[in-house]
Amino acid sequence: MYYSLSFIQPTNPYSFNRYTDDAIPPLDLTFVRNTWEHWRIVPTERPTFAPPPLNTHVVNVDGANGNIDLTQALTGYPTYGNRSGSFDFAVINDYRNWQQAYTDILSTIHGKRLYCVYEEDPEWYYVGRWTVKSWVTGKNRSTVTLTYDLEPYKLRLYDLNSDWLWDPFNFQNGIITSRYTDADGAIFTKSHRVDSSEWNDCIIFDTSKIIGEWEKDAVGDGYIHKQDYISSILGNMPVALWLDVKPDSGETIQIQFKNSEINYGDEESVFKTYTSDYQGTDPSYIITNYSGTNSILMRAIGKGQIEVNFRPGRL
Repeated sequence: MYYSLSFIQPTNPYSFNRYTDDAIPPLDLTFVRNTWEHWRIVPTERPTFAPPPLNTHVVNVDGANGNIDLTQALTGYPTYGNRSGSFDFAVINDYRNWQQAYTDILSTIHGKRLYCVYEEDPEWYYVGRWTVKSWVTGKNRSTVTLTYDLEPYKLRLYDLNSDWLWDPFNFQNGIITSRYTDADGAIFTKSHRVDSSEWNDCIIFDTSKIIGEWEKDAVGDGYIHKQDYISSILGNMPVALWLDVKPDSGETIQIQFKNSEINYGDEESVFKTYTSDYQGTDPSYIITNYSGTNSILMRAIGKGQIEVNFRPGRL
């Protein structure tokens, strides 16, 4: 293990946009450079991406004890700034001409906005801009310093409904989200047929069913808390749900959505009625799980077809 980083330059510029009205674009992995396989550079220390700084807003009130914390007043959840930091890599001089390696590294990442996948965390990727800060040449080896300015959340390589990927899948604690089921049937499925007049006849999300229970690990011999499934499936990055709603001819579909971290009471549930086809991301349906114990309910009545999707992110 060389604790390597892989850099990916998408050929589709919209791949960087998570808020497009189109379906979630697949990742374009056609252009990849790996720090060990292609450049034979090794980090001088085990790489760790810096945590993102918390965006805080605290008001001091004259004559009162303490302060008023308004950090989550606007959103209902914490927000963060970009991760920033640097990694030092040792360059093995006798592997290739150091000037050629220097040129290749500069041409690949310097000043570019890229995806980055860390070898020890292969199911997730970081998005941001990279630069080559310095290159110090020594007798036996050179040292190159790479700096980064990345979005606060890492993103899953595959979205909620994608086919799971063999190579990056973690067979100890990985979760195939598009195939997750419990005793009552499928909880997270790509497409839902709505043909009901009662809310509970078509449940799209109901994470409350699987919080606070233990079950046998599907791969190993141990037991895993189902809350870990929720964190892995939902992530904790606030993200708007993507929908494709198709009512049958002359019919309507009504959706109820409640995120317990934002819509605190039952009366604060989001209700929307669709009389015609709709496709896009809707900020009324925000997926969050910053507390790690979130409950999300989404259900529908009417007649037609609903498809939902999003790409999870985690700190």
